[in-house]
Amino acid sequence: MKTPFGAARMKSSDLWKKLPTAAELLENPRVRSVVDRLNPSVVTAQVRTFLDDVRADLAHRAEEANLPSFSELADRVSRYLSGADAYQVGGAINASGRFRGGPWVSTPLAEAAVERMLLTAQDFTLSQQEGRADEDARRLLVELTGAEAAALFTSHAAALQQAMETLTTDSRLVIARGEVGTVERNCRVTDLSMAAGVTLLEVGAADSVHLSDYEQALAGGPATVLRMGSSTGADAACRPTLEALIQAVKAQGGVAVVELGAAPVQSIAGLATLLPSVQEAIGWGASLVLVRGDGLVGGPACGAAAGDAAVIERLLDSPLTATRRVDACRAAALAATLRLHSDAERAALSIPTLTLVTAPIDNLKSRAERLAPQLAVSPRLAAAEAVELRPAPVCGLPVSAPSWGVRLRPQQGDATQLADQLLSGSPAVAGRIEADCVVLDLRTVFPRQDLDLVALFEPADPAGSSDDPAPPPVD
Repeated sequence: MKTPFGAARMKSSDLWKKLPTAAELLENPRVRSVVDRLNPSVVTAQVRTFLDDVRADLAHRAEEANLPSFSELADRVSRYLSGADAYQVGGAINASGRFRGGPWVSTPLAEAAVERMLLTAQDFTLSQQEGRADEDARRLLVELTGAEAAALFTSHAAALQQAMETLTTDSRLVIARGEVGTVERNCRVTDLSMAAGVTLLEVGAADSVHLSDYEQALAGGPATVLRMGSSTGADAACRPTLEALIQAVKAQGGVAVVELGAAPVQSIAGLATLLPSVQEAIGWGASLVLVRGDGLVGGPACGAAAGDAAVIERLLDSPLTATRRVDACRAAALAATLRLHSDAERAALSIPTLTLVTAPIDNLKSRAERLAPQLAVSPRLAAAEAVELRPAPVCGLPVSAPSWGVRLRPQQGDATQLADQLLSGSPAVAGRIEADCVVLDLRTVFPRQDLDLVALFEPADPAGSSDDPAPPPVD
C-alpha cells in the first residue's frame, strides 16, 4: 500500500533513498526564485551539499524517523540558499534608491567578475610577478585611464591614508576647508591625517575657496594639495575647476592628489556624472587620482590609485603596503570588471551598477505602472500607485537622475511597520519611508526582481494548498 511522501516511516538506512534529487528541488518555485538571483552553478553545488547534510542527518536518526515532505525540503533549501538559517548578512532587493551606505555592505558584481573571483578562490593563484596578484587589474587601469602606473589597496580610506603618509612635504597637506569631511562611515579626513602624522593646512572658507587661496599656501614652497571630490555638484561655482587647480599646483612644483570617490574610470556615454572620470583627471595632469572600486567602476570594494610612475612607486615603497594591498579575489574581480570597461556598450549591459544607473526612464515608468496594480490587490496594502520620483543625486554615486517607483500605503499599522516587514521577508526588501508610505524606487531594482516583489505581496495560499509539484509516492 502506498503512503504520502511526507508521511513515510521506515528505517533510517532507507530514508535517504526517497529524498528528491537536486534537479527536482531546483525546479521548485520557492527554490527557483532564489536561484534566479544567484549564480546557477554555485546554487547547484549548494543544493547538493544541503541534500548531503540531510542524508547525513537521517543516517544518524533513530529508526522509524519521519521523512520531511517535499514542500518542507523546498522551504528549507530556499532558506539555506538565502543564508537565513546561518547568516545575518545576505542578499536583498534594493528598492531604496541608495547604491552605497547603510544598510548595504556591498554592491552587486558583474557575472564575469563573480566567475573570476570564484576561479581564483577555488584554485591556487599564480602570478608572473611573485606576490603581485593584482598585476592584471593594475595593467588594465593604466590602459583605461592613460596613467603611467597604478596601485590597489584594501579600501578607499586605506589608499587615501597611504597617499597622506608617503606624498606629503614636511608633513603638510593643503586642502580646502570645506572639503574636510567624512570619507567612510566613522572615518573622517581628520582621522586619516592624524593616523598618517600629517598636518592639514586648510585654505579658503567653509563654503568657498579660490585659486588664490591655494597659490598663497604654495608660495612657501612645493606642497601636496589634496582635492576631495564632491558628490553634489552644488559647490561647483564656489571653488576652482579641477583642471585649473591641477595646473596651478604643478606650476608651483607641487603634487596634485585628486580624490574622486565613486567616480567612473572613463566618461560614460549618456550618463552625466557630477564628477570627472579618472581618465579626465589624469589627462589634466593630476599626479595621483584615487577612486573607489565599488562606485561607478562597478567592481568590488577596494581603493584604486592611478597616476605618475614616480608617485605610484613612492606609494608602493611604503613598508605598510603589504598590510593594505588588495587580496587576490578582489583583485581578480576588479580585473574582470575593468576588462568589461574596454567596450562601453558591453560595460553598460554587463556591470550591474552601470546597468541600473543607465536604465532609460521610460523603462522604469513602464515597470512601475505594471507593478502597481499587481501589488494593489494585496490585503496588506490600502493602495499602491506608480509615482515619478524627481531628479536627485543618486545616493552613494555622483549621478543625478530621475526615477519611477511604487508608493505603498499599508492597510494596517504605519509605514515603519511595513518597511520592517519587508526587511524581514524572504527575500528582504529595503525601501524608503516617505510620510505615511513606503516607496519602492526602481532605479536600484533589477527587472528580474519584479516578480519577487509581486510574490511577496500575494495573498497567502489556503491551508493545505501548494504550488509544489506532486512528489512521487513511496511504498
